[in-house]
Amino acid sequence: KKPKADYRWVNQLTREEVATEPPDWKQKIKCPECDGTGQVSVYLGLDVWQTIKCPTCNGKKETQLWKRINLWQGHDYYWDADAVREPYSPTERWGGDTYKGAVKKGIHGEDGGLDRERSCFPGTGRNLRSVWTFPTVPFPSFKIDGRKVDHFAVFPEKLPELCIKAATPEVGCCNKCGAPWVRVLEKKPSQFNIRVRDAKASRATPEEGYKATEEEVSRYPGNHPDPGYSRTIGWRPSCKCNAPRVPSVVLDPLMGASTTLWVAKKLNRQAVGYE
Repeated sequence: KKPKADYRWVNQLTREEVATEPPDWKQKIKCPECDGTGQVSVYLGLDVWQTIKCPTCNGKKETQLWKRINLWQGHDYYWDADAVREPYSPTERWGGDTYKGAVKKGIHGEDGGLDRERSCFPGTGRNLRSVWTFPTVPFPSFKIDGRKVDHFAVFPEKLPELCIKAATPEVGCCNKCGAPWVRVLEKKPSQFNIRVRDAKASRATPEEGYKATEEEVSRYPGNHPDPGYSRTIGWRPSCKCNAPRVPSVVLDPLMGASTTLWVAKKLNRQAVGYE
């Protein structure tokens, strides 16, 4: 049975959020983004500004008081953050352009927060950013029925690659019900965070909570993985069908130059598209 969609409503003026449909959701207001002008200015750098159509009201100067946000309530939602993690910038640059090292300014004369931040970051990489930026990529002309065709709106392969990797498992899905296979991860929490938790819960003194023992320091480099350590040790089905797995299916209903299908095939997914 297909689950129902879940909605939230956000007031464009007060940013209030409600779960039920407001009675005045159709009311029109002056667009708060452009102040009713239909245009906004975008800073391009070096004191250069460009005036563009307001993205909130699409240049119409008015917008609805309440904006509906569509969410998903289904049980089969799939997202693999580990497949699209990004490498960190060099940790010695965190907190500024100059590496400050261990400065004895913290509690009980221990290392300051800056050094602790650099030493406790998860080693698997950071989450995918909310805003993606891609360089333009040239696309060669191709022929259809003997005619030369140029496509001037082809997106780079990196765009569908990120979506496909995150939204479909690389090992495939159940051949019977289509449920995705999911990662089996081996994780190690940050020892520092555990000691801080115990200190705050009065299960340890501040000295015990914030300071590693000499034994921990001597054994740590060779015998323990880094804090935040995580690695994939296998995959398992998310259903109980006990059926073989098949490649995941990627559908592009507006395939254009077939970039999405091309990337899907390179990633060993099944690709279906129409135009």
